[in-house]
Amino acid sequence: MEPLKIHLDALETAGKMVDKHIVADSNFPSLISLMRYSVQGGPTVSGLDDYDYPNLNGNLLNLTSLNQMKMHSKIPLPSEVMEHFSHMQCHCMMGLFTDISKAWLTIDSDIYVWSYENEADVAYFDGLNETIISVGLVKPKPGIFQCYVKYLLILTTTVEITVLGVTLMDKSDGSQGEMQLVPEPIFTVPTDGIAITTIANTNSGRIFLGGRNGCLYEIHYQAESSWFGKRCKKINHSEGPLSFLVPSFVSIALSEEEAIIQISVDDSRNILYTLGDKGTIMVWDIDNCGASKVTSISQSCLVQAAVHAVKTLDSNNFRPLVSISAITESEPIHLNLVAVAATGVRFYFTCTSISNPGTRPQCLQLVHVRLPPGYAANAPVMRPRKVQMAHYRKGSLVLVCGGDVETAWCLSNDAYPLSNFLAETQSILPFDSPVWAMAEIPGEPAIHIEKQSGAQDDPPLLVRQHMEPPRKFIFLTAQGAIILVQLRPVDILRQLLLEQRGPDTDYVRAYFKRQSPEQACATCLILATLESSQNAQLSEWATRAFFLYGGQQTSPQNLDTHTAMYGVCTSTPRDVNMRPGIFRNPQPQHGIGNDMALHQFSAKHGGLYLYVGRILRPIWNIRCIKQETVNGKIQIHSTVTAMQIGWILGHLQALRSFLNKNTHISKQFNVIRCPTDGFDNTITQYQEPLVEERNSLDALKVFIVHACEVLGLWKILCENQLHNIVNCLSKDQVNQFSTATFRDLILIGREISSLLIIHLIDSYLGDNASVDTVSSRLREVCPNLYKSEDAVCSKANEIILKAKTCTNLEEKESYLQSALKLCKTVAPRLNYSAVCQQFVACYFYKGVLELCLCCAERTDPDNDARHYYKFNEMIEDQDEFLAYTRRMDIYKEVTAMLDHLYNQSISNPLAPTIPSKPGPPTYNIAPTTAIPAKQVLHEIIEDVLHSPCEILHAAVYMWMIDRGLHGELVALAAPSLEAYLIRANAPELLWQFYERNKNHAAAAKILDSLATKPGPEVPLSQRVEYLARAVVCMRSDHAGYAPYLGVFLRELEDKVEVARIQQQILDTISNQQHLFDAMIVRDAKLKLNSSLLDITQLYEEYADPLQLWESKLAIIHCSGHQDAMLVQGIWTNIIENELKNTQAQSAEDKMSIVMSKIKMLGQEYSGTPHCFPTDYLLKELEIRACRLQVSNTDIITGFLQLGVGMEELLDFYDKMIGGNNRVWLNEGNEFHLIESTANLVNYFTNNTKIGNNFVRRKIITKCQDVISKCLTTLFSKSNGGELITKLRNIQSLLNRL
Repeated sequence: MEPLKIHLDALETAGKMVDKHIVADSNFPSLISLMRYSVQGGPTVSGLDDYDYPNLNGNLLNLTSLNQMKMHSKIPLPSEVMEHFSHMQCHCMMGLFTDISKAWLTIDSDIYVWSYENEADVAYFDGLNETIISVGLVKPKPGIFQCYVKYLLILTTTVEITVLGVTLMDKSDGSQGEMQLVPEPIFTVPTDGIAITTIANTNSGRIFLGGRNGCLYEIHYQAESSWFGKRCKKINHSEGPLSFLVPSFVSIALSEEEAIIQISVDDSRNILYTLGDKGTIMVWDIDNCGASKVTSISQSCLVQAAVHAVKTLDSNNFRPLVSISAITESEPIHLNLVAVAATGVRFYFTCTSISNPGTRPQCLQLVHVRLPPGYAANAPVMRPRKVQMAHYRKGSLVLVCGGDVETAWCLSNDAYPLSNFLAETQSILPFDSPVWAMAEIPGEPAIHIEKQSGAQDDPPLLVRQHMEPPRKFIFLTAQGAIILVQLRPVDILRQLLLEQRGPDTDYVRAYFKRQSPEQACATCLILATLESSQNAQLSEWATRAFFLYGGQQTSPQNLDTHTAMYGVCTSTPRDVNMRPGIFRNPQPQHGIGNDMALHQFSAKHGGLYLYVGRILRPIWNIRCIKQETVNGKIQIHSTVTAMQIGWILGHLQALRSFLNKNTHISKQFNVIRCPTDGFDNTITQYQEPLVEERNSLDALKVFIVHACEVLGLWKILCENQLHNIVNCLSKDQVNQFSTATFRDLILIGREISSLLIIHLIDSYLGDNASVDTVSSRLREVCPNLYKSEDAVCSKANEIILKAKTCTNLEEKESYLQSALKLCKTVAPRLNYSAVCQQFVACYFYKGVLELCLCCAERTDPDNDARHYYKFNEMIEDQDEFLAYTRRMDIYKEVTAMLDHLYNQSISNPLAPTIPSKPGPPTYNIAPTTAIPAKQVLHEIIEDVLHSPCEILHAAVYMWMIDRGLHGELVALAAPSLEAYLIRANAPELLWQFYERNKNHAAAAKILDSLATKPGPEVPLSQRVEYLARAVVCMRSDHAGYAPYLGVFLRELEDKVEVARIQQQILDTISNQQHLFDAMIVRDAKLKLNSSLLDITQLYEEYADPLQLWESKLAIIHCSGHQDAMLVQGIWTNIIENELKNTQAQSAEDKMSIVMSKIKMLGQEYSGTPHCFPTDYLLKELEIRACRLQVSNTDIITGFLQLGVGMEELLDFYDKMIGGNNRVWLNEGNEFHLIESTANLVNYFTNNTKIGNNFVRRKIITKCQDVISKCLTTLFSKSNGGELITKLRNIQSLLNRL
């Protein structure tokens, strides 16, 4: 099998396996399914079962130090901030701006802001006169303020709302530096006596305020003031359109105020939620830059619904509400909001229909009630109490609980991503002092995960952990900032390995069992591949754990390890008869395939593929390029930046290094010994999966190497103006590429990768830049996509481009010869087609010929193609056939060059041309400008024929035949031409070749065979021409007079004569189709065109039965047959047919038409008396003239023109006068013959120059005798007086002559 085929098969095998594992990672249960919610069943509840909060430490053998929340750091308050606490008179608050890593403190009317990471960069503002009651930080709308204003700081007092500009000095490393406040407020808006309790913003820069009166306000700001509005104004979204008609004191009296204490915004759906101090939740639709209230739910209604769902608990467990958190679209799409009560109870809501979650908000419906730890039957007494703050995002809830000692609780389902029930871990950490503020520190993933087609929600943390940093939460106290970190599964494994000093412990074994060996192996690879440079010992321990616990075969039962460990206890609705294990295995989604296809291999096999799939997951199914229209122009960009590609590439290369270092990963199966009871089939049973696994891992290695090269190439392309490179592709290629994903690019994109590399090199060559740098980088990054021969060709291209611009002919020739020499070194492993095109553009035609011959010789070193060609392509040897095909493919470049020269010779390149662009003329110093293209073409063909390769000769001959260059072809004197023409069965050209080379006899024989070849392909006219040419060939150089060829010449002459008669018959039938039956005409045409018939066949089958009189006459003439009566009958019919078919009206015209036919036939037959009876024809014509009552002048002149002498005519008329005169009486004019004779004599007297004097005297004497006879006849007639007078006048005239 060819290496390329092996490579492609490996890619296909590994690609399918990666697909399966990516789909398996997407096959996690959604949060809504874990809640067991149904529209008919109403809200569900969970947290009442022991299995809802399994003890993490207990499952890991009571490892007390293991906790999912860990102290990261403590940073004290800056000393200058601490000093100001003593100055407080009325009010102080603390809070966090995590977007810019700052904390803030307000003391009365002053605010202090500092960096909580290093207790430095303290900024303050003391320009207010009233006590600050709320603070907010907003990223402004783009294009409103100067670019240095990065954020807006909003400070509210009871009197006014002040907006300050915030600037941040960027550090050299790109991070945010010192913060400064613009001293003068940007905006100041009055509060109208309504205290603002909370401030929130959207990602688009909108600013929302919650009022103590329960109203939702918005600060609307714009760049400039307009006719219809100020630059900044406060809008009350809670007021109706007619609220201005109702006095404020009336509305206050009629409504019970409930201050807004929290605003939560869902930017992904454009929904805003507010929480009142009495527990009322409101939903606002803020789509399309507006804000409209959708619905609200009071705390009492919510508690009532919760009690209905959880009948065993008192209502006090569900109040009061202390926090709300919007759930974004990337989290469970069916859920919109989480509310938290002071007892730690969570309420999950939806604002849309569960069946159609993509609609705009229309309700606020309770979906699920989640109880905190401590409510299960066997749970410990400890449960969260007096919750003061809560934060929920991506399945993790962080609570700050009061009491004697404030504590932080973290409840998360990250440890149980594939469980069929809502299981969560719990972590508790105590604080030294009360917490004033809490927030999550935003951590950006290394690369954004696009939503996959099979999953609406983000995949679990287990899938994302290698690309996301650990989540951090900051808690602000009077002593300083406390940062806690939430550990990922990989962080827990790292902690275990470090604390246990290696993997050979029960704790690590328990970790693998809890997480499942396959998933734990994938987690191990993160440490084993990425930690090597930072902590070699940890990397070694992770590698040992990978091989120690990853060698065992996985089974379908391991698909959900948590289910196997804990059993299944579903969320409410509950059934007391349920048993653990009912919902053990979730149904695989379409496309995963057979369970055994994923679980017949070892855990490390699955772990490797899982990890590869997770690295490539962000880009696997997204398109490579995107097209955007900017200012009416389509611009092409990569969907993934070079930096993100570099991140993925770094992980893949680390894994590649890991596999290279551990080369035994697929070979160790050869030495595994399986326990057997003595039966061989037991061993076979174990060996087959091991062989499959080894092949699969070998394919994975090939896949990773190839993926690294493809992504490395893509990174280079992104760094070298990808849009320009893609624009070099054809329109169809761009359209196909625009739909291709990175999966396609890696698995089946070899061709497009090659095209992109070519255009990348061309972009450098187009800029007259050296390709050495980019070429060496391509060789380093993707050596299998850009091979050594590609590098050589790139250098050759660079040299060719230099040659194009070179004006010195000798230097140009030197450049081209250098490029040719380079190309020959790697031939045929190069794109010889592109190189040949470059040579043609430089008029280096001999270089094309040399390169093609070199490529052909190295492609077929044993000359198998010649053997195949010599045996007329009849050998069934596949190798010889392939060698011949490869040679012909290479020689197509030679014929393409000949095409170029041929077209140039037709278009006359030496003629003046219109300049292609304005400016000074461009001078082409090419040598062909002095030599006509036709001459160059002939020279190249001569060079081709001097080469030893007959297959190349044949390719050129074939090209000349296709271009109609038959004359030039037969003029070639190459010895191989005769053999080619015989082999190609081209007799048309072969006879010309023989004739050109003086072999006339051979040419005549071929022409004879062409003429006599049966079949309708050759028309009769062509057969006649072939025979005529054959006769000419035989008569040339006296070839036909040779003793052995004389008979052949005679046969050819006879064939020509008969063939012409056959042509005459065919023409007659074709021209007179209306006279014959259609079937007869069709059959005659087919038969007469299909072969040459003998003369007897022509007479018996066509001339006689179809009464073709002229053809019968021609046959009699050809055959020499003598039958006077037959001939006379033929002539009579010819004359009658002519008179019958004539369209003329006058008698004279009719007679003229008949005489023209007689003259035409007489010219052919007058030399053969038995075919042209003159006396008979004269009599017949005179009879017709008598009938038509016309003169015989046309008859006289016609026969004279045919060579009949005057004396002979007089004899013929003399005989007729002496014959039977009753004929003329019957025709209506007994004197017609005498009148005709008188006309003849008159014709002579008017044309006395006929002949010499002796002849004239004889004619005069003859005329006198004939006139005398006529007078004698007339004297006996009573009515001939007038004619007698005429004759006497003629006699007198003759006597004078």
